[in-house]
Amino acid sequence: MSYVHGSLDTQCSAETHIDNEFECCMTAANEFPSLNPVSAVSCPTDGSTSNVYSDGSPKGCFTSGDVIIYNTHGVGDARPSYRPICKASSGSSGDPHLRLPHGGVADFKGENRTFFALHSAPGFSFAMLVTFTSFLLPKPLLVHGSFWTKASWVVRGNSGQQYAL
Repeated sequence: MSYVHGSLDTQCSAETHIDNEFECCMTAANEFPSLNPVSAVSCPTDGSTSNVYSDGSPKGCFTSGDVIIYNTHGVGDARPSYRPICKASSGSSGDPHLRLPHGGVADFKGENRTFFALHSAPGFSFAMLVTFTSFLLPKPLLVHGSFWTKASWVVRGNSGQQYAL
């Protein structure tokens, strides 16, 4: 596996959870001998700790100048001076909770029986149907929540024809 300094397209592993991203960061750091990992507190090589940056730095593995930083506590967005080495994970699970690319987490409600566009680009769009429901959690706790219940894609083929899936 090779790494390109500053590449957003670096693949760390099939599933880029933060533990795998740490390994990716350390492997990448070893491939960039001209760059310097920050002190053991901020970028450990044994996997025992992670840094504690929470000043708006992005989450994940990145370079700033000639320094490699692995940040598990970032809450901010990308900065022009920070160049990512490995992709950060993003996704959704549950009712729906969003895991954002730079470490943020968000809860999503939406509007009942309405498709919400999650991704839109030329020739491709992806949306999920929001459905409201009430359910009982342990304690007991009645929750009025929302779920994504259907997915919809619209894609444009090479001929220019649109297909709805």
